[in-house]
Amino acid sequence: MPIPAQRTPNSRSDATAFSNRGAGLRSSAVLVLVALALLPLVGCRISRVGARCTGGVARDPTHVLTCLRGRWLAPRVVTSSASTPGSGAFQENLRWEDQGVVLSTVHLPGSNNDTIPWFTAPGQISTPALVAAQSAEVKQRSAAASRWLNVAFDRAAMMGAPAVVLSTQADMFNTAVGPRGVSGYASVVSTLASRVAAFDRPVLLMTGDPHVFRVTTPLATTNDLYPAVTTRAPRLTQVVVEGEQTTGGSKSPSTREPHNRSAGPIAPCDRDRTPPRSVAPRVSTVMNAVQLL
Repeated sequence: MPIPAQRTPNSRSDATAFSNRGAGLRSSAVLVLVALALLPLVGCRISRVGARCTGGVARDPTHVLTCLRGRWLAPRVVTSSASTPGSGAFQENLRWEDQGVVLSTVHLPGSNNDTIPWFTAPGQISTPALVAAQSAEVKQRSAAASRWLNVAFDRAAMMGAPAVVLSTQADMFNTAVGPRGVSGYASVVSTLASRVAAFDRPVLLMTGDPHVFRVTTPLATTNDLYPAVTTRAPRLTQVVVEGEQTTGGSKSPSTREPHNRSAGPIAPCDRDRTPPRSVAPRVSTVMNAVQLL
């Protein structure tokens, strides 16, 4: 099928195309929202896969990620950043298309982009090698995330996509933690702002952290969290899906990040956690937000 010619963002034909494919964007947004909202249900499953990878003992995050990438995140039909020069190790960065809309996952974790030191709990031992490994992991993954954003927006521009949907775990616009709490995302946010502004069509950013439902336009004006990012991107809408913070549950030792576990066997999953509430009201709110983009 030939790729449609690129259109001027504000042209009548583009507006018509967006209207015709609006259902595609909304259905895609629902799929991503529901998938993220169900993450608390699969947390135990993921921890068990990680336990099998590591032989049932706590290991550093890079070791666990290597196992999961090889056994659980093997490249699928969708396009993976494994084919992008310099990003071959990050096949969890994925891109696919649905009725003309470009959707993409971008590996950006919480904990200020994983810059909080590993193994700092009492009884845990950090080493210079682990510190160096963490620094290298953050640098390489962040660079890969920015490259993948560029690839996604290049594809969207080339095919004349009416919108882009992005999904990350991290909330890069969490005002509760202040500028120092999100400083690890500065380079990625700079890339995101410039690409959204240049794209000048709706972009939906769906995130997991901090697990409390929120819909905002974080780059509609200059954002105090990123004073160095002066590019405005009013067409970016962020949706944070609710999770453990709003379901009455709390993190059990088995579902904490690997670097917060004490040495020793991984505890079994907590089967008594309160299940998430229905996401139907949240889906309705998101659909209203998408329709207004």
